[in-house]
Amino acid sequence: MLSSGVLFSQSEAQEKTELTFATYNVSMESDNYSPKGAMGKSEQILIYQLNSGVNAQIRNIAHIIQTVRADVILLNEFDYIKDPELGVKAFIKNYLNVSQGGAAAIDYPYYYYSTVNTGQPSPYDLNNDGKLNNFGNDAWGFGMYPGQYGMMLLSKYPIDVNAVRTFQHFKWKDMPGALLTKKQMDQIGTVRKHGRNFHYLQNRIGMFL
Repeated sequence: MLSSGVLFSQSEAQEKTELTFATYNVSMESDNYSPKGAMGKSEQILIYQLNSGVNAQIRNIAHIIQTVRADVILLNEFDYIKDPELGVKAFIKNYLNVSQGGAAAIDYPYYYYSTVNTGQPSPYDLNNDGKLNNFGNDAWGFGMYPGQYGMMLLSKYPIDVNAVRTFQHFKWKDMPGALLTKKQMDQIGTVRKHGRNFHYLQNRIGMFL
């Protein structure tokens, strides 16, 4: 699903600048590129597909992005890959910088991504099934490996990365009126509010992302 919107910025010269923002759930995680139930899944599966430049699903995603041509776009469920050369830059170079389905190629020179709670092991039996698995339903956010279902922000404008605020470690106990079951009370000091993450970002032309 892709949704978009338009915002306007007033510069010092009083020239109106139109910016388009979009969010897109791309579902670019290992379950889409490996057999169901396969063991040993990790971000390495997506790394391989990004490097190939020929994955049909990713080419279709790139085609949609090239058609919408948002100035800033948030990609949801894009596996976290620490090395940008293997992750975001490979996606831009091998898919977005290449015409897909007759659409004009597009470039995003600025990007931001970070770790997420999905797949991060917790020391608790969070789903109360009597088993401590560390991953899946017992991870801080559901995921079979750290970084599954991550997020990627692409922008045509500089991002003020020094001003980024993350709420990845925000805890339930700090949430006003948090509702917890009796069994969760002993975990209240550590359970995290966000299953993935929440960021506050600002770009260099004064817009909040």
